[in-house]
Amino acid sequence: MNLKNGKLFPGFWKVLAVDLSRAFWPPSMIFAIAGCFMVLLINNMNYSTGLDAVYYFSHAASGNFSFLLCLFASVPYAGSCLVEMRNNYNCLFRIRSGKDCYLCSKCIAVFISGFVVAALGCICYILVFSLFFPVSGGIHIDYDGFEQLIYSSNVIVYYGVKIWLLSYLGGSMAVIAFCMSGIVNNVYAVWGFPVVLFYVWNSLGNIFSLPGYVHLRVLLSVPVMGTIYGSIVYSCCFYTALMFVFMYIGFPYLRRKLTNG
Repeated sequence: MNLKNGKLFPGFWKVLAVDLSRAFWPPSMIFAIAGCFMVLLINNMNYSTGLDAVYYFSHAASGNFSFLLCLFASVPYAGSCLVEMRNNYNCLFRIRSGKDCYLCSKCIAVFISGFVVAALGCICYILVFSLFFPVSGGIHIDYDGFEQLIYSSNVIVYYGVKIWLLSYLGGSMAVIAFCMSGIVNNVYAVWGFPVVLFYVWNSLGNIFSLPGYVHLRVLLSVPVMGTIYGSIVYSCCFYTALMFVFMYIGFPYLRRKLTNG
């Protein structure tokens, strides 16, 4: 896809604008954000009471059900291609912009919507808990991983780092789910695929003791490159590479579906 082409460039941005407007359709976004909030809430049900908001968020963000964030990040738009093919709605944009332009626009909208869903779910969780508990009460807890930022009173920076990592993972997994819509024909299977991928990947990582720099759950919890900010960059690059792998796998199937459909 050559966006510098005078005819294709405006077509791409028009398609992307429509995709973004549809990706942020309020009912699905509200449902997905509420789902992310509930996942964080469930993750924190077994921890002590009477502590500060940063303690609750640190445990909620790395709890046993964190993989379900990938499901809700996929809900707003990962299944859009299947829905449009079922309704023959994709033909309008595909004819005007081409299959590659159409698919790239979808990936961008899917990533942004998944990122925003996870980010707003985390922000809502922090805001709600901040109403009932201090944001940071200086409680002496043996934090490790990215929680080391709390020791130097960088609570806001810590929130930003964790929300960014969770949101980037959510957006990446949503794109992976979208790519799988070329292989499966059920929207629910599309939404569920990143959950299965995350769960199986981490189970294999635990069984075979995979190094932290290829372990999805470790990347969310622990700096794997020596420094916190180097680890953030590495994690984003890793998730981006994973997205491109699934785009390479899924795009031929999606092109074939668009041609036949």
